[in-house]
Amino acid sequence: MIVVGMGGSHLAADLLKLLKPDLDLTVYSDYGLLKSKPNELVVLSSYSGNTEEVLDAYDKAAGLNRAIITTGGQLLDKAKADGVRYIQLPSKGLQPRDAVLFMLKTLYELLGEDLKLPEALELKDDISSEIANRIPLIYTSVKNEVLGYIWKIKFNETSKTPAFNNVLPEADHNEINSFAKSKNFYCLFLKDESDHPQVKKRMDITAKLYCDIGIPCKIIELLGNSTLEKICNQLALISVVTLNLAKIYEVDPNKVPMIENLKKEL
Repeated sequence: MIVVGMGGSHLAADLLKLLKPDLDLTVYSDYGLLKSKPNELVVLSSYSGNTEEVLDAYDKAAGLNRAIITTGGQLLDKAKADGVRYIQLPSKGLQPRDAVLFMLKTLYELLGEDLKLPEALELKDDISSEIANRIPLIYTSVKNEVLGYIWKIKFNETSKTPAFNNVLPEADHNEINSFAKSKNFYCLFLKDESDHPQVKKRMDITAKLYCDIGIPCKIIELLGNSTLEKICNQLALISVVTLNLAKIYEVDPNKVPMIENLKKEL
């Protein structure tokens, strides 16, 4: 399976890779299209249905085994006109980053499976006031990189603040040495009990070294009895923290004016 999507519209596919590591799945976020295998399913995912790169990929995928995930827009119009299979998401006025679980369920549907979502824990670990006026850096294991990326884009789009994510052990071979001049950061380490023991040890040591030079850090344990529960709990926490940070910054968490301005210029 190839899933084509940009921004929040490919997050569900990234999470699917985490949930089903043995699934032959490629996530593609660019113009054009990767070469597909015979009869391979090509999923074109655009929450708005008007994403330029996805529309380009749709045209490039003519004659292939295509399926569409969208709320409407040009992509849905094309699918209906061409007789291409589509799943129309409910249009609830959400941003793509906030519709990730809806989109994840549709990917399971395309696989012929039903995804039952657990209720998220009521997490009280609101660290928004600690992060305020600092640049968040989010570190995860390689396996959980998508969770760090979701933190990043929710900080970017919801809280309107720069944020960056990286993975351990790789960051310990370069990024750890980059804080000689600037320390205006806040580091989040997402620790999973199923991570490699050395990765968990590296998180503890790296966090201590950062704290020693004046960079505040927080180690967040991924809570849940399954990967899906951990994902749902993280998504809930991410929403709480980034929404509260938006309140602190007095910005609208829903609007993305710079993205809209860019689209107009394109």
